[in-house]
Amino acid sequence: MHRHPPVVEVTLSFRHGSMPVGVRIGKKAPEVRRRES
Repeated sequence: MHRHPPVVEVTLSFRHGSMPVGVRIGKKAPEVRRRES
């Protein structure tokens, strides 16, 4: 499992352009998803 903070995970998803990763993070951290919007 990912032990890194949600912010880091989101940043990685944006860098790699992995939509599925961003969605998974959004499910775990709805607040982070709001920031993405």
